[in-house]
Amino acid sequence: MPGTLILLLITSVLQANDCNKFEVNLPQTVQVKKGSCVTVPCSFDIRSEYNGNLNDTCEARWVFNPSLTPQLTETNPVTGILTRKNCTTTFNDMQPHHNKAYNFRLECKNDLKYTFTNKKVIFKVTDDFPSPTLTPSTLTVKEGESVSLTCSAPAPCLPHTPTLTWTPSMGDIHETIQENQDKTKFKTSVLNFTASQHHHGQKISCTAAYKKQDGSPDGSFTTSLMSDVLYISQIFHSSNCIKTSNQLNCSCETVGNPLPTTHWYLNGQPVDQSSQVVVTNEPLNGSHLRSIITLNEPQDRDLSTLLCFSSNSFGPTSKQFGVGCIESSRENLIRMPVFIATVGAFLFLVCVLLSIVGFQSTHLKHKRITVDTDAVAVSQQKNEEQNPNEDAIYANSEEFRWSRSPAPTFTWSR
Repeated sequence: MPGTLILLLITSVLQANDCNKFEVNLPQTVQVKKGSCVTVPCSFDIRSEYNGNLNDTCEARWVFNPSLTPQLTETNPVTGILTRKNCTTTFNDMQPHHNKAYNFRLECKNDLKYTFTNKKVIFKVTDDFPSPTLTPSTLTVKEGESVSLTCSAPAPCLPHTPTLTWTPSMGDIHETIQENQDKTKFKTSVLNFTASQHHHGQKISCTAAYKKQDGSPDGSFTTSLMSDVLYISQIFHSSNCIKTSNQLNCSCETVGNPLPTTHWYLNGQPVDQSSQVVVTNEPLNGSHLRSIITLNEPQDRDLSTLLCFSSNSFGPTSKQFGVGCIESSRENLIRMPVFIATVGAFLFLVCVLLSIVGFQSTHLKHKRITVDTDAVAVSQQKNEEQNPNEDAIYANSEEFRWSRSPAPTFTWSR
């Protein structure tokens, strides 16, 4: 027990001595995009007797040891709170001529002035930048399962972290800023979605865009993967048959991952290749297959039970072709134009008859109007012929009245 206490005491003394010295913590190398900003994580310790000198008069300098001339001043460096021993600094508009090794120097308006030499930081300013990292780097998943993809990209500048974009846009996205062991930062974007057959063979990309401060276009870097979604085989609804008098061609299109295999059955029995039956399989891509069966002289067979069977490791599916229905539908297709033509001819005849009736009605009405006009004219003429007789009658009557009247008597006086 006493030995343990002594060991603890010695350890505490050693730790105190380790903290009681000038020491800085810096990443060895910092990579930055040309024209962009960069944040250098930095912390320091000083000897305890100088703690009272660490105040608001202190300033951070970045120098080439042993020179005391400040460097990187044109980048407008912004430093953390030095009184909390935080010397983290953000430099702006970094250029290739800044590719050097720098020491941190603390200068206060008192006796505390020191260049930390235990560590230095090296800047690597470049137009090339690491592409984002996708985790996992490959994607093979069953349909219906949940998928989580993580995109990670360096975030050298905390005020302007990269913009992470997923293509295509889908699912839920969550972003965070995380820290490496050397205190440098990186940004992550997590994409969550449920896998479906529509995602199979789809290119999923993550793009990191970095903002520049020198007026040049932003830098973008992309990482992609191809999704491999496993799903059960399926037969397209467009699968159908074309029947002629002496041949039947049926097409069965199926999809699935892995690529399905197809088999044809007639009357519950597998169809064998022969001079009258030909089956051809045509892979359209890694998950799409077209199978065509050709039957010669189909009228000699019962085709009501023709079946296409498709399967892969995740399960089977099938489709029965109603050949009899196809024949009836073809007959209906033939009859339909005849029916349409008949209806059209009937409507045409009706229109012609209605036109004739309308014409006759209009002509008869016009004729009646003409006859009535003539009758009125004749009546007026008769009246005019009767008027002279009436005048003559009136004249004879007047004469007769005067002839019967007594002659006037005249008396003369002297």
